[in-house]
Order: sequence, then C-alpha cells, then structure tokens
Amino acid sequence: MRSPAIRPSRNISFVMSIEFLPVCFSDRSISRLSGEAPMNRALAIVAVAAFAAGTARAGPLDVFGTFVTQEENSHIRISDCGDGTPCGVIVWIDPASVSGDATPETATDAKGAKILGLTMLEGFKQKAKGWTGGTIYNPKEGKTYGSKIKLLADGVLEVKGCIGPICQTQHWAPVESTSGMAD
Repeated sequence: MRSPAIRPSRNISFVMSIEFLPVCFSDRSISRLSGEAPMNRALAIVAVAAFAAGTARAGPLDVFGTFVTQEENSHIRISDCGDGTPCGVIVWIDPASVSGDATPETATDAKGAKILGLTMLEGFKQKAKGWTGGTIYNPKEGKTYGSKIKLLADGVLEVKGCIGPICQTQHWAPVESTSGMAD
C-alpha cells in the first residue's frame, strides 16, 4: 500500500519529456513542426483526403445499382423512382430458371405479366439505417410483401420480405460488369 504522501505526478513526467524534446528531434524535424514547409504539409493533407475518399464505404441508404438475387437466377436494377426513393426492376433472367417453352423475354409471373422489366421493389421510405415501408413482389407466387432494404458494409444488399413483424432475409450481391450476363 502506498503512503498518501508519495504519489506519482503526471506533471513531472510531462515536464521531463518536454526537456528531452531537443534530443528526440533534429533541426529538420523541428522546422517541419514550426511551419517552414507549408507545401509539404498541404500535399500530405491532400494525399490523406484522397485516400480517405477512395476508401469510404457506401452507407445503408446507397442501395442503387444492379444486384444478383440470392438464388442467382435474376438481376435486379435498383434506381431512383423519380422521387429519390429506390425502385427495383428485373433486368435479367437466367434462361435455365425459365420453365416450359418460355424464354427469359417471354416468361410470365403467376398473374400472366411479363417478368423481364417488371418492377418488384417500390414504395420505400428513408430511415437512418436503410429503406423501410416498401413492398417486394414475388413473381413466382404473384404476391406482394412488406419490404426493407439496406446496403451492408461489404456492398451486399440486405433485402427483407415481411408479413407483419415476421421477415425473411436475403442477401443480393452486386453484379460484376465483366460477367457474361446482360443487365
């Protein structure tokens, strides 16, 4: 147990470290600190800003782009509906996923509407952590469900289809432009 009269002082170590600054820094490094090289400092600031801008990730609201569904049988292009909210349109269908004699261009949903070009995501409201209050249409069933979408830190789109408070979650990956599939 330490005596109350003997307490280490932070001020002493701070004063001691200031006294030894000339030993730690050369004349050149001290002149940099004092502002004799403003051009180098400006270049360093620009370089750091450029690096930070290049590595910044999109936020959860930046859901715009083309994504491949979790089943990898279609591509959905999400763009502005015209009012700043996202709308998702089916822009590509895997020919292997089309049944019967239909082609991707002639395939229809459960209600008989053409699937290619069909709007399947719409009606969202912006929230801080993503888009909520929208709808997602399931062409196989011909049914519409409540939906929430947001972009995750890794660039994957989290899509939720909901009936009341119960939701099913899918993860849609961004489509690479080098793929052989048209989007």
